[in-house]
Amino acid sequence: GAEGGNTFGVKVETKTFGVEVEKKFMFDAETERRIAEALPLKGEVRIEDSYFDTPDFRLTTQDFWLRVRDGAWELKEPTPSREGGSAGMDVYNELTEERDIAAALERLLPGMDMTRGGPLEQRLFAEGCEAFCTLVSARRKYGAAG
Repeated sequence: GAEGGNTFGVKVETKTFGVEVEKKFMFDAETERRIAEALPLKGEVRIEDSYFDTPDFRLTTQDFWLRVRDGAWELKEPTPSREGGSAGMDVYNELTEERDIAAALERLLPGMDMTRGGPLEQRLFAEGCEAFCTLVSARRKYGAAG
């Protein structure tokens, strides 16, 4: 986390609609120590995400996040609220099928031709997309014994 802080995420998913809701909380080392004393560590996972965009960041400036995690592609798109605006930074539709991601990219980036054959990464590079950052995080899960 930032400046010695850690991020604590609460994630609720519904696989039926592919919607992910995630809320993150920042806390300091003392808070983590108190949590670790109160609850046993259930597990820790190392996650590496590489994020991709056009050189002029046409996806991320629209709050669309194209990433690869463990060789699997995902495109997170903001979920519209009933009022017509974004439902917020924490609510996204998540596309995980490469054909759905390619179709969404063609819609979002006019002029992009994702119909070419080959792996998604190869088609993205051919269209000028590239990785702009890689984030590595360790997620810890604490819980009651039993």
